[in-house]
Amino acid sequence: MSSLEKVFTVFGLIEWAKADTETDQTKKIRKRGQFYILLLETVGVEMAILQTVAELIRICRQLQKPLIIDADGLFLITQDIGLVKDYYGAILTPNAIEFCRLFGKDRDLTMASLARLGAGVTVIEKGRNDRIYDSQTSEKYECPQGGSARRCGGQGDLLAGSLATFYYWALESKQEISPAMVACFAASTLTKTCNKYAFKAKGRSMTCTDMIDQIHQVFDDLFEHKKD
Repeated sequence: MSSLEKVFTVFGLIEWAKADTETDQTKKIRKRGQFYILLLETVGVEMAILQTVAELIRICRQLQKPLIIDADGLFLITQDIGLVKDYYGAILTPNAIEFCRLFGKDRDLTMASLARLGAGVTVIEKGRNDRIYDSQTSEKYECPQGGSARRCGGQGDLLAGSLATFYYWALESKQEISPAMVACFAASTLTKTCNKYAFKAKGRSMTCTDMIDQIHQVFDDLFEHKKD
């Protein structure tokens, strides 16, 4: 099985939430026990769906699975941050507004607010310069790529999806430094550079699809190990 096939993206939770009983929902989740990284994306904010997602997070914690939470998954965390407290291997990917909802607007208190996550949770805050926070070491890293010439709808999805792939690779490489931190930095770099390349080609008419078209070239330029 390839690394991409081991990345299990949950877009079927809406249907799962319509199951007759909670047991039916959790059985469907547990049958996917072979997945390696779970990516919680846009799943909706209906109560039944959020209850299913909350149960899914608890199961992932029990199975010690790496977890990436984006979009509507973050809405759930603002309601109950205890779902990811001390969840070693979890990554949150909030934009500026979502970050403020989670940790407040006072930047002087950001690290203190992040302490509520406990140990082992990594946060990548998407913005002009993406910021990566490690709740275990209380360290903050600011990515140097700068802002996007045109911020496209779907750009966050591109970051989240690439983050899942990079995270798997980082975990498999048995790196001494934090695999989550490495994956966040790589995903931020890839996404911002795809934006740069796409804007150069399409200008103000650029969409996220144009960014996706640049993945191969950006990856080849930045990440591939080439023989001389």
